[in-house]
This record gives sequence, structure tokens and C-alpha cells, in this order.
Amino acid sequence: MSNPFCQYARPLIKGFLSTRGESLRWLAKQTKVDYHRVYRIDTGEIKTVPFPDARRLLQFLEPSTADDTLRQFYPVETTGQSGQLNSESQDLQDSLFQAALESEGRWKIFLHVTTKSGCTKADIKDQFGVDGLGILSELISIGVISVSSDYTLLSNIDRDLTPSVVATVKEARMQIGALNFDSSGGYLRSVQRRYSKEGCMAVYKAITGCADTLRRIDNDPTYLGDRLYVYTIALGTLRGGERHED
Repeated sequence: MSNPFCQYARPLIKGFLSTRGESLRWLAKQTKVDYHRVYRIDTGEIKTVPFPDARRLLQFLEPSTADDTLRQFYPVETTGQSGQLNSESQDLQDSLFQAALESEGRWKIFLHVTTKSGCTKADIKDQFGVDGLGILSELISIGVISVSSDYTLLSNIDRDLTPSVVATVKEARMQIGALNFDSSGGYLRSVQRRYSKEGCMAVYKAITGCADTLRRIDNDPTYLGDRLYVYTIALGTLRGGERHED
């Protein structure tokens, strides 16, 4: 399944580097995109680019039009985003996000703060005990959480953050590991199939359609409540499994 972004990015990269007399390795270092991925875009060997890497490349190669281009090639990923953080802010936010993912305890308290309006230290103690307050202190000290003037807890991670691929994988593993499948509303399935390119696209559209429905539910105030509910959506070709790409 090919993303037309690769066709767009290849001549963009070549022209940018040619004008400046720089190398692919230099571009990878400037954008913090893996060199091998940049190389494979340049040679035409790669057919898809994860949204976070596409964003990093465009913010560096053509910052004035990056947001519009991203919306063109990644309509699902950019839906509902008010704007993109600059690369430096993105790196800092991503590092904070990964710090919150270092343990299940950190992650649960982070989720509690980010999803509960007006959350306080008393709420954390009530939910997680004295040990939870210790973990909260860690999150405050490293800058993931802050305390406002009215003593409510706030996340320092921007809602518009699109985590890096590394952080997103960590988040998925953390959430699946922390889920309670004994409760009602829990669901876990793993599927393996061999599809044609058209089949891959059909599955992709089906899952992103599901994501659109979930987004509408998320934005409907009538569904708000006190139960913390998490889900992870993942699909794609098996790494190393694609041998014949057009």
C-alpha cells in the first residue's frame, strides 16, 4: 500500500539538498528522522512514511506550507488538530511523553491527570495511595505535570502532540498491558491475513473509518463520564514481510 507522500517527498528532498550542497545524512540529522528511512525515500525503495516522520521532514523542508501539505496526504492523522508544534517543541514534548511511559504507575497517574478535569493531589492519593503521590512528585519534578495556582494538576504535554513512532509503540504496549479484560467493554483481537494492495487499502479505510466514529464519540459531551477508558488502534504490514512492492 503506497502513500503518495513518498512521491511528493522524493523530488522535494533531492531539490532541497542539491540547492544547499548537503547530504541525506545531514538531512536526517537536522530532522531527527532515521537516516535509513530518508535514504529509502530518496531511492524510491520505501512506499509509506509514518505521519510523525513526514511532519518532521516537511517542517524542515517547507515550513510555511507544511500543515497544508500534511492535511493533503494525512487527512485522518491531522483531523481536529489546530496546528503543528515546531520541531524543537515537538522533541521536548515527545521526550516528556516518553518519560510518562517509563512505568505503568507513571502512565496511570498521567492518564488520571490528563482526563480528569480539576484533578488534585487529594484525588491522586484517593485513587493511588501514598505511593501514587510519590510517583506524582516524579512527574512534577521532570516537567510532565505541573501544579496550577489553584492547586489543580495540569499536563505539560500539548494536546496537539503527535508522538514519534517510538513513543506511539511504547504507548500501545503500555495501554494493552494495563487493560482489564475482565471488565465489560473490553475487547482484544489479533488478525493475520495476506491481502492484495487493494485489500490492504480496504482494511485501512475500514479502520480509519472506525477512528472517525470514535473521534465523534470523543467530542460528544453527552458521553462524558467518570470511567477512564482507553483504546489502541494498530494495523499494517509485518515488518520485513513486504517483498514485492510496486
